[in-house]
Amino acid sequence: MALLSALSAALLSTILIEVTAACFLGLHKRDILLYVVLVNILTNPAVNVLAQELRLHLGSSAVYVIYGLLEPLVILTEYLCYRKYPGFTHPLRTSLILNLLSMGGGILWQIFF
Repeated sequence: MALLSALSAALLSTILIEVTAACFLGLHKRDILLYVVLVNILTNPAVNVLAQELRLHLGSSAVYVIYGLLEPLVILTEYLCYRKYPGFTHPLRTSLILNLLSMGGGILWQIFF
């Protein structure tokens, strides 16, 4: 149950950060913001489960795999999703900014909580 709570908190905080950031990037339309939410529902739980498994098996060195391999894969996956949707004029930039902000938020959460 603790894993489910952690995954839910990670997903909700990611959605909050990325939707807020998308608004600051000028992506105000409801359908675009909903698409950001849906894309994160696709990627966030998967990356967090994989990250948890890596931490269990690799210990502290998992951080290098998580941030060196998993996050770039998430950025690429979300870019590929965003470029298929007509409302995103700069899908790579959008994916990069949104994910760096939510990843930064996750790092700060781990440090302080």
